[in-house]
Amino acid sequence: MTAINDYFCEKGDDSPRAALRLVKATCQLVAGNLYRFTIEVSGGQTIDECTVKVWSRPWLPKQEATKTTVLDCVPKI
Repeated sequence: MTAINDYFCEKGDDSPRAALRLVKATCQLVAGNLYRFTIEVSGGQTIDECTVKVWSRPWLPKQEATKTTVLDCVPKI
């Protein structure tokens, strides 16, 4: 949730978000594992669906082993 909260803070909304439910999850084997999650979150004025990717490469040094990126968050209609 830290990455999602950071995403909204960058857009000027510092309301803390909380996960409501996992909508979708996939895993792709690349140089490591690439996970994609669609998560329904609440905490702002709307309920949003956020798509997040997590790239896990456990053989790298700790600070490089996991990279989390929020691809987008859209209000749920």
